[in-house]
Amino acid sequence: MSFCGLSRPQAYLIRVHTFLLIFLFYSDSLFTISMKVAQLKTFIKELEEFPKETVEDIFSIVDRFILGERLNNKEFKTFKIDKNTKIQEFKVKDDKGNWRAISTIVNKDTMVFVYAFHKKSQALLDKDKDVIRKRIRSIEL
Repeated sequence: MSFCGLSRPQAYLIRVHTFLLIFLFYSDSLFTISMKVAQLKTFIKELEEFPKETVEDIFSIVDRFILGERLNNKEFKTFKIDKNTKIQEFKVKDDKGNWRAISTIVNKDTMVFVYAFHKKSQALLDKDKDVIRKRIRSIEL
């Protein structure tokens, strides 16, 4: 399947880089949900190592999250890795393993993807937490 001549994963990457503005009508009221999404260059490089189908699956989950869908814990988890660092973990499991895309919310309106990796252990390793903390501290919007 293609979108404007691009493969589906590329279409998702383009969509994620845009400003998303959604209007919801509920009981004669208009609600606006807006979320900017950004990716660190290191995240993009790491994501290039993922299978293409996995990238597509991750961004499908991200789209559903931004649209306000309640995701199950097999696809998504939000938690603090320390007192001051809250992250979102988007999860995909396939025949090649467990894949993760980590983001954080900055200024209440921007989701920044900071880390992508092939998870090989049950818990998030300290070395991964250190990378995430360092990258979050480096964010400048």
